[in-house]
Amino acid sequence: MRKMLSFLGTGSYRATHYRHPDGEEVYETPFVQEALVEFYRPERLYVLLTPGAERNIPKDADRSNWEALRERLEGRVELVPVRGVPEGASEAELWQMFDLVTGCFEPGDRVIFDLTHGFRSLPVIALIAVAFLRVACDVRVEGLVYGAFEARDPETGVAPLYDLLPIVTLLDWTTATDQFLKTGDAGDLSVLLREVQGRWYRERSGVARSELPQHLNRLSDALEGVSAARALVRPLEATRALGALRGVLAEAAQEFDRWAPPFRLLLERVRQDCAAVALLEGAEPAEQVRAHRELIRWYLERRHYLHAALLAREWVVSVIALHAGGDWTDHAVREEVERALNAQARWEQGKEFQEAALRERVAALPEVQRETALRLWNRVGQLRNDLAHCGMRAEKVAAKKLANNLEGLREHLDAVAQAFQLM
Repeated sequence: MRKMLSFLGTGSYRATHYRHPDGEEVYETPFVQEALVEFYRPERLYVLLTPGAERNIPKDADRSNWEALRERLEGRVELVPVRGVPEGASEAELWQMFDLVTGCFEPGDRVIFDLTHGFRSLPVIALIAVAFLRVACDVRVEGLVYGAFEARDPETGVAPLYDLLPIVTLLDWTTATDQFLKTGDAGDLSVLLREVQGRWYRERSGVARSELPQHLNRLSDALEGVSAARALVRPLEATRALGALRGVLAEAAQEFDRWAPPFRLLLERVRQDCAAVALLEGAEPAEQVRAHRELIRWYLERRHYLHAALLAREWVVSVIALHAGGDWTDHAVREEVERALNAQARWEQGKEFQEAALRERVAALPEVQRETALRLWNRVGQLRNDLAHCGMRAEKVAAKKLANNLEGLREHLDAVAQAFQLM
């Protein structure tokens, strides 16, 4: 249902010509609500009333503003008074106001929000409530309107209606960027960037094609690449994708001021998110292994424990393979390192083992390297196995304790990195 939320004050309202935000239609009325009903055709209009607005009779009038508005809108819209509106002078009143506003809407509603006669803090509180409803109840804000009586044309007396809806997108940019930084999911941020570039290419508004944004779609693609690589634990791909993203951010930076101002303000935080793990093509193997350790830490900081455990195991293999020389990414080389680590682990536990020749590759390492690597290998192997079985075995660890154990991987990672000079 399309609904409108508005405020009604106690002042004397005089007939005014209000112009539609698109600049075409004009409607004369003392009440901005009547003009908005004419322009937007809501099915229901909620009017927030203080006791004074409902009962007080303005100077030179014979009825209250509420009675006059109700008479003018009779039969044109379902008019619903929202009584008992507090002034917001205390925390309790703020929450009372929140409840009054949220009680007006249901999932799927489309809302036009009229700020014109908001009293004190009420418009801010109501707007925050509507922003909350966008997420909690899938309420869609179609207009954020202000009737600028004081800005009326001195010759014609026409007052503009301003639609401030574009500022609501700032909430979308904030939420999307926060989601990307906290979880690594760039889905919403990518969509916003594509929408900006697509909208300007559709509308153009007299702007030459060569002046339109060129890099926002590329940035969207780069963010999606980073998001997918980290979500699917592809460290080689993730470090390259983050390096590419850093380059695209630099190329697109000049476009943000004009075409996507909210992202310009959030840009530095995105850059910082890339810094520790981003690598350019052709980076040295040691740089790549260091970056993979930073990626494990990134997973742990965001409580992506399964990702961290999977990559930590592979990182031990990478460290040993790199130390031995040769191609540390080659599948056969890595398989031999795994077998050597397993053989040494079984030997130290007094268990039977095979691959004696391979075991010597690990046994021959300097003591501090051998001990730190084996300690991490054994630890992460236990944790990964517990995660892989999803708690469906007798010797499972409770989730909270498992999370604490996984947090402890940082200490082991640092010890190995220091032993192999990969800090």
